[in-house]
Amino acid sequence: MERKVLAQRVFLVAFACLAGEMVLFRLFAFLFGHHFVSLPVALATLGYGASGTLSPLISERFRRFVFSLFGLSLLASIAVFLFLPLDVYQFFVHPLQWVYLGGLLFVVFFPFFFHGLLQVTAFELFPEFFPSLYALNFVGSALGVGGAFLLLFVLDELRVLFALLVLLIFAGNQGKKRLFALCFLPFLFLPLQPFLSPYAPSRAITALPDTHLLGIYRNPAEYLEVFTSPHARSGLGLSPLFQELPPESFVLIHDHVTTTYFPQRVNSTFLEHLLMSLPFRAFRPDRVLVVEERDGLAVYAAWAAGVRAVDFVTRSSLFSAFLREHVSFFPARVHVGFPRKFIAARRAFWDMVVLRVPVGRATVFPGGFSFEEDFLLTIEGVKNLFQALDVQGIAVFSLFLQNPPSVLPKLVLLLREVLGEEELRERLLVVKSLDLALLLVKKTPWTQDDLESIFSLVREYAFDFVYGPWGEEEMERVFQTGKRYYRAVCTALEGKGSELFDLRPPRDGRPYFGNFLRLSALGEALKEVGKRWLPFGGAGFLVVLFTLAVMGGFSGFFILLPCFLRKHPPSRYRFRFSLGGVLTGAGFMFVEIPLIVYLHMLLGFPLHAFSLLLGVLLLFSGLGSFFVFCRGTAFPRFLFLSHAVVLLGCFLGLFGLRETLLGFSSLGSLCVVLSILALVGWFLGFPFPLLSQSIRHTAPHLFGEVFAWNGFFSVFSSLLAHLVSLFWGLWIALFFAVLAYLAFSLLLYPFFPGEGNKANRS
Repeated sequence: MERKVLAQRVFLVAFACLAGEMVLFRLFAFLFGHHFVSLPVALATLGYGASGTLSPLISERFRRFVFSLFGLSLLASIAVFLFLPLDVYQFFVHPLQWVYLGGLLFVVFFPFFFHGLLQVTAFELFPEFFPSLYALNFVGSALGVGGAFLLLFVLDELRVLFALLVLLIFAGNQGKKRLFALCFLPFLFLPLQPFLSPYAPSRAITALPDTHLLGIYRNPAEYLEVFTSPHARSGLGLSPLFQELPPESFVLIHDHVTTTYFPQRVNSTFLEHLLMSLPFRAFRPDRVLVVEERDGLAVYAAWAAGVRAVDFVTRSSLFSAFLREHVSFFPARVHVGFPRKFIAARRAFWDMVVLRVPVGRATVFPGGFSFEEDFLLTIEGVKNLFQALDVQGIAVFSLFLQNPPSVLPKLVLLLREVLGEEELRERLLVVKSLDLALLLVKKTPWTQDDLESIFSLVREYAFDFVYGPWGEEEMERVFQTGKRYYRAVCTALEGKGSELFDLRPPRDGRPYFGNFLRLSALGEALKEVGKRWLPFGGAGFLVVLFTLAVMGGFSGFFILLPCFLRKHPPSRYRFRFSLGGVLTGAGFMFVEIPLIVYLHMLLGFPLHAFSLLLGVLLLFSGLGSFFVFCRGTAFPRFLFLSHAVVLLGCFLGLFGLRETLLGFSSLGSLCVVLSILALVGWFLGFPFPLLSQSIRHTAPHLFGEVFAWNGFFSVFSSLLAHLVSLFWGLWIALFFAVLAYLAFSLLLYPFFPGEGNKANRS
């Protein structure tokens, strides 16, 4: 194969493969109820690692068809999402679903395998040009990320994959072979959707009679379906004294898995009996900020209570479009933006801020809730909320109640960390209906008028107090709960945790309010398998752990096992180079995964963070690799010594500038972040090309083995980095990355300059 043709195919396959990874990111969001960012990354690195291990077993004749096989594997990935009856809702009652999930992951890993095999082939055919081919691969990958983002504006996820297939066939062939691309053009005009469980909300709602789909809204980061049905009623937090039917509602389904009911019409009687109306009627604020209350009840309740000005902020442009098209009267100024950044940059003051705690019902979905980042419900985020309140302002948190209590005590512990125990006791009120609670915190202690006003309204509408400055006998009188929620609040105020749940207050460095799982409770969760159709709470995390186990099994079978079974010629450099492959694989993943999570705070959507980080890192890593190619063994030693230090400085800058970046405009913060990420990417582009240079000069036969170790630990580390971030924090993961690159620098330091050439001559 000519080097020019090979370079062209390396670029095309890199473009299509990384664009496909972006699509996988969205498809897994539909499947798991969360983006699960480490899974597509792990699949990619599994493919690359397996190609390194298995490449010596693959004949040269077979490798001539790698480009065509990549196209077939892309087609197989489309087919498996279209037709495989994988139903995560039945995961715990039908073991066949375990096989389906393993089969899906098995098929989807092959495009990455053939992408990696093409890179190994390029190294073996043209080792002296590999750094330049490696750089070209990085550039193609970076453009693939951006290309997928643009394609997702005009096509849905599966049709994007068909578009990539058409591009691959047309651009990668000549003459009559290009005509084969015409076979797949019709699929670009079909309304393709991945297989969805009959229990998925977007499928289940169609079983209701007289239900109509009003419209579908989509962009690269969101998918919103809007239905109307006479059976859909919005009645969250209603007083037991309300005797009428709740109003008919629109049904909004986000990414096929999350359901919201938005009332088509509201009346004064309905709004009067809402628990959400209490703070507006009791305290009569003038200016209110409502954050992400996508059922709209807080906005309508504020309007009915006579609030003069209501601001509503949502990060979803699709929800804003729904309001414009289907809601004739919405009594609020709608702002589209990431709420944390909106509050920090607005520098305005409100009398009341209303925030929905977005966990509740998500705890029954198969495990993805634990991975849901939320930068408003962190210590730093809550401080921003209080800074946005006027002197006498009130923060109102609405939340679903669970039994045993989990969300409520975690929220109390978070507020205790922000305000202190004594101040929180003087400022805290908690009231509840049957299924919903409001936690109210005032910026100053409650006055007697405040307490009398809310007390009379709670009793008038038969709601319950959970916590307040009254005696225990006044708590939970209407709904007989054994005062479990009152005791949970009192325990949290004392700073005590729970044996059942992880209630540690989240921080920006560990922004997982929805993670209640204690690792020590996994044994109890295992006992629930098969006993419930949908697992409650921590048991759902077992789907995530099963996925990790499958990926670990695949990586062991495709990477480590062939590596151990092969005969290896002796080499005194084997351990050094293998360890270098391990460190580069682990280091890159321990940078990539936590930074994707962190950038979510600044960019608003996980897909935006994923695409920006991946695109910038790949592009500038490619430039860093090209720099290595130009310098060869004359690579400056001071860059070895400064490598880890520069990375540490970049991480400190990103985290240290957090509040400043939140206060900047979107364009200003993006420019600062891009320049820091560009520097990170450039330095991340050094290690593996330097390793390949050292191998080429000393022991070329070790490249496939080192590539395999790099791939195996990339798979392992991508998943491990996500779990480390989840349970211990982003900073711990980034610290491991700095240690890995520091060890790599010390490991290869003797090879540059000159020692590699001496070893080769000897």
